Amino acid sequence: MNNSSLKLAGAVILGILAIFGLYAFSGATLGVPISKVGYTFIRYVALFLVASLMVWVAGKFVAQYNSGWFLQIIFVGMASVFFAWIALVASSGNRTQTMPGQPPAPRTVQQLENFVSGGGSSEATAVPTAASATTGEEAKSELEAIMQKYNLPEELAKFDDAQYVSTTKIYEVVPAKFLNAKDKNGQPVKIEDADMFKIINHFVNELRKREEAKASKETSAVPAPAAPPVAKAEAPAVETPAAPEPAPPAATVAAVSTSDDPSKYEAVYRKRCSACHSLTANAGKMKQKWMKTEDKTKELVAWMQRLAKGDRSKAFNDAEAAQIVAYIRSGNKLY
Repeated sequence: MNNSSLKLAGAVILGILAIFGLYAFSGATLGVPISKVGYTFIRYVALFLVASLMVWVAGKFVAQYNSGWFLQIIFVGMASVFFAWIALVASSGNRTQTMPGQPPAPRTVQQLENFVSGGGSSEATAVPTAASATTGEEAKSELEAIMQKYNLPEELAKFDDAQYVSTTKIYEVVPAKFLNAKDKNGQPVKIEDADMFKIINHFVNELRKREEAKASKETSAVPAPAAPPVAKAEAPAVETPAAPEPAPPAATVAAVSTSDDPSKYEAVYRKRCSACHSLTANAGKMKQKWMKTEDKTKELVAWMQRLAKGDRSKAFNDAEAAQIVAYIRSGNKLY
């Protein structure tokens, strides 16, 4: 080996050491152990040397055979080896630890599940789930214990009717209110995630309890529909003992005056019927089944009226029901 070869080898070695120095400095700055830095650096240097050797061998073969197609095969082979090596390095179980005292980041579904449930670290705590939520007095007791634990002021435990109007609002307002709160001594507090879950759970339960009580109160306040007056049957005269004809069945929806123009009830029809469903989607079905006779139309509207009573914003009275029947029977556009 002549002096030029020695100089070239020395320059390569010095270059590798210089790159390793930069590598080690970067690792030390990020808190990566030197053993991890050296392990990763050696693997990539080995990749570089193997690739260089392959290029040198490929050049010898090309110079020997001077074949154009042989050169393409060599480069395809080199690319395959390079990407295979990269895949091997990336899929290795040896991961660089960048956070001292913390487990490596999970890379599979199983590792992620174990990490969340506490398998990734002996100090990890399980995150509360909906299955572990409590209700009623138990949820209230949990809130009282948390208030004592953090020495929080009593006003935080009160249900804010102005802000806690829905479950979504509770999830927005409660965390912000408690995380920015101070204890009775004026010191900021740091509430744990598990305790915050219990706090939110209590207010959600309280909201549902109030909604159920309100719905029950409204239901009991609605008066029962008055029974229609029963007409007394007159005794038939003795002179004419003919049997009385059976009375026709009571109509489910009263009829409107024949002097009215049904087309003026279009607004009532569109407002009340479109509150629950699409008029366009149901117009064809209505024509096929519910417009054959007037009784079928009245039956349909009476059924819709009973369903709409469950929501006061959609309910309509008997007069509006009769107007809807008149409009449907008039042959006007049902949209």
